[in-house]
Amino acid sequence: MTLTPIEIIAIGFVVFSATKIAVMFIKPTAWYAGPAGKFWSVPAVAYPGIIALGAVVLWFLLQELTITQVLAAGVFGFLVYMLDMTPYTGKLFGTIQKDIESGTNILTKNWIGTLVWVGLMVWALWEIFVR
Repeated sequence: MTLTPIEIIAIGFVVFSATKIAVMFIKPTAWYAGPAGKFWSVPAVAYPGIIALGAVVLWFLLQELTITQVLAAGVFGFLVYMLDMTPYTGKLFGTIQKDIESGTNILTKNWIGTLVWVGLMVWALWEIFVR
């Protein structure tokens, strides 16, 4: 049986997610004190890692899908992610509000993500309306 790139990505996601859920049930502190916590807590490590992984995944997705399809599927993934984040929105928004009140520009603080999102949005709109 030959797997497509999208099937390989999905299997990797299932294995990663199942591992995280299992660890969170057994010993939640192990997840955040272990490699995952160390990775996420250091932006200088997290940003390049996320960008590299994202680029590889996007490249494989684009072998079978258009950027429009990728972004549309991303909306579903975002909504599922928000189910997990909803219990923490008070703390998250509180932190963001403190940054705004202290004069921090949220878009420049998150310039890498903002740049990626703007690029993907322009690309999708170009694909839909120009191409």
